[in-house]
Amino acid sequence: MTIKRLLLFPGQGTQTVGMGNDIFETFELASVFRFRMANLISVDLFNLMQDGPKEELNLSMNSQPAIVTMSLAIMKILEEKSGKSVNDFASALLGHSLGEYTATAVADFLSDENIVQIVKTRGEFMQEATQEIDAGMGVILGLDIESIESICKSNSENNKVCVVANDNCNGQVTISGHKDVVQKVLDLAKEKGAKRGMILPIASAPHSPLMKLAQTNMEELLSRKDFNKNVIPVLSNRTTEIVNDGKIWRDLLVQQMTQGVRFRECILNAHKLGFNQFVEIGPGNVLSNLVKKIIPDADIISVNSVESINEFVDTIKKENL
Repeated sequence: MTIKRLLLFPGQGTQTVGMGNDIFETFELASVFRFRMANLISVDLFNLMQDGPKEELNLSMNSQPAIVTMSLAIMKILEEKSGKSVNDFASALLGHSLGEYTATAVADFLSDENIVQIVKTRGEFMQEATQEIDAGMGVILGLDIESIESICKSNSENNKVCVVANDNCNGQVTISGHKDVVQKVLDLAKEKGAKRGMILPIASAPHSPLMKLAQTNMEELLSRKDFNKNVIPVLSNRTTEIVNDGKIWRDLLVQQMTQGVRFRECILNAHKLGFNQFVEIGPGNVLSNLVKKIIPDADIISVNSVESINEFVDTIKKENL
């Protein structure tokens, strides 16, 4: 069977103290890349990623460049050790929220340097957007998205909102907005039959109307960037479709600030398009676990350690996609 491989890039929340330690200690290429990105954005990525503290790493302006830097470092190792370019061992890319920026660099719409600088600023914009607002996120397990959307809509009024932020997989949806409305929606969802509903430890409201200021700032920032012709197709969280146009992709990156992530639909559409292997590149295995719930018999690989890098390099060396 011919492999049609989709590379997946994780988003915010996958950062942990110690992330990628074995990779950066083993591969000089990765270590040098992180050092260069850290100097570029004036953030001590070495100590933050290796030793924390957790509270500092979890700040959006730190976690976002840390996650993207690790994913891009792994991609550089894969290309160097295999002797192949990304379009030789993958057919398309899909990022989850922040991961779309990693995909933007891997697809060569923008340079690595541009992207790491942009995501640091994006993190700052997100923090600023809700500084004066009691914002929050919650997760609901075991209830269909239509019911959750209905509850959110019927309880958003008088300038207080709660919306679906991430449709992650069957029975796992995150919501975002004013914290008191988020809590109300969680309580009502449990009354409607949800197995679980809980507030997440995030004092922000990504992918909601509360990110309007951040969206405006991102639009201005990205309007100053010239997007290149991509070297590999990308799937959009916003449309769930393949995108090959830099101007369209730039607009979609702006829209994602206030619009939900349709990850479940992206994976289902990718499956319909014939993608039959899903490879997560970056910290953790959150996306791999989500894909498994969406397509139980999917061929899934997580590349997040020295061992998994070497195994995947051996695989792609032997094949011609």
